[in-house]
Order: sequence, then structure tokens, then C-alpha cells
Amino acid sequence: MSPAECLALLQLPEAASVDQIKAAYRQLAQRLHPDKQRGDAQAQRQFAAISSAYRSLMQAARAVEQNRKIGVCVHCADFGEVVIGLDGRARCTRCIFRPEGGRLLPMPILDVARCLGTVILLSAALVCLIAALRAVDATRSFQLAAAAFGSGLLGLAALACTTLRIVHCLSDREKRLRQSYRTTELEADAALREHQDRQPSSQ
Repeated sequence: MSPAECLALLQLPEAASVDQIKAAYRQLAQRLHPDKQRGDAQAQRQFAAISSAYRSLMQAARAVEQNRKIGVCVHCADFGEVVIGLDGRARCTRCIFRPEGGRLLPMPILDVARCLGTVILLSAALVCLIAALRAVDATRSFQLAAAAFGSGLLGLAALACTTLRIVHCLSDREKRLRQSYRTTELEADAALREHQDRQPSSQ
């Protein structure tokens, strides 16, 4: 959601302070909390929407206080703290490691072990190559060069295998969290549409 949409959901003016945001959220949350509105699906959607809006606004406020950048993420269109990527576009902290909708980090332990194996093989190749260049005996120099070549090839093969295997590295817990975030975003969007539909009729 954009800042204007977040403020509209909390029924706040454009130049609202942090204290006003907190007060508006408390007031709406007390009225729409699921414990008080049992069985009211619309109230639950509105509560999810104002919670999402409040979270976005408070994260942005904390980022401003700490001189960090805020903006709208190019992937999820969420407003809050952003990081400017190498392509010059803004991404939120959840989407910064998401190349095309899937996160690459954190990697599973097995893939980390494969990466370490690649580093070890390439390091061994470098050591053997340096030793081959310093060797006085031609036979010994040839053996070390062959070992460096073999280690280098194995390291590159391991790197290629690891790179091809890493597509999306989401654990089951992260998948559940991502689904819950998506559900909250859909509920917030539905509540925002309801709020916008009611505004013209009330004027």
C-alpha cells in the first residue's frame, strides 16, 4: 500500500505524526479487534488492513528516524524501508534477495556445503599452481600443474552444479510466513477497496 492509502485506512491527514498514527490505530483496533467482533468477517478484514497499514507507517517512521531510505518496493508495491539495488530500483527488505519473485537466501545447509567445497577446490588449485611455478624440478612442476588443472576443473564443475540447483531456497517455515503475509495483503487490499467504494457514496 502507498502512504496515502495507509493514512486513509487509519483515517488520518497527510501530515500525521507518529503519535497520531499510534492513537488512530489503537482506537480502530479496539473497535475492530476479532475478540470484540466475533464472526464478523468484514471487521476481521478491516482489522487486518489497519494492522498492515500501521505496520508499514511505523516501519517507515523508524527508518526516517535512523536516516534510512523509505519508498515503495518495485516487487510487492509495499511502502516502507527500501534498499536501492544495482539497477537503481527500490526493494523492501523482504524482496531484496528476490530476483524474479523467489528468494535466494538463506541457502539450505547442503548448498552451503557445496559452496565451501568449491572454494576449497579452487584454493587448492591456486596453491598447486603457485607451487608449480616455484618448483625447480620439471617433473615436479608438471605434476603440480596437472593437480592445479584438475582441482580447478573440479571446483568449476562443483560451482556449476550448485548454481544450477539453487533456484528458490525457501524453508517450510518461510513458505508459511510468506503465505500469511500474502493473505494479510489480500485482506488489506479488499478492505481498502471497500473503504474507497464507501467514500464517494458518503459525499
